[in-house]
Amino acid sequence: HGHIPLLLHPKPRRVLFLGVGTGISFASLDAHAGVTADGVELVSESVALLGEFAPHNRFGSNLTVHVADARRFVRASVTPYDVIIADLFHPARDGAGSLYTVDHVEAVRNRLAPGGLFCQWLPLFQLDLPTLQTIVRTVLEVFPHTEAFLLRNSPDTPVLGLVGSLEPLQFDPEYYLRRLADPALREQLKPLALTE
Repeated sequence: HGHIPLLLHPKPRRVLFLGVGTGISFASLDAHAGVTADGVELVSESVALLGEFAPHNRFGSNLTVHVADARRFVRASVTPYDVIIADLFHPARDGAGSLYTVDHVEAVRNRLAPGGLFCQWLPLFQLDLPTLQTIVRTVLEVFPHTEAFLLRNSPDTPVLGLVGSLEPLQFDPEYYLRRLADPALREQLKPLALTE
């Protein structure tokens, strides 16, 4: 959930990750040289238990976890982010539906640096078709240039990523290949089949 949006941006430096959970996806950002990131998690008990998921979620001091409401954090922040990633939120859970509103997606857009990307991961296995259509329409209303990426082609747990931008998404294979020249990142991406 962390790697794909960062690989689609030509030079990500500042990243915001909404929904840290176990910290495993958030920790993947650490493999990207020069990236600093803020992670936001609403449930303080989840943050207190991050150590239980080690070593899979270890990260350096360039990644910071904040216990906060994602909507309020986005609105209160003055930091421009190159990439904002919203992890899997089940829209039927208390409060999660507001993370799919036009107001929230507009607030996310306002936190993006020029050329920034927004990625909303969607748990297709937890969404019915009308809910999925509503979320897609909402993201398209705010980010007219949005593309979909299938993260997991699994019949049990398919996940879709909506990657939005204010300009058409430009993917240059050259900057992707330059990023793969970093051996540490390449090792992280190899088991995920993202190096081919």
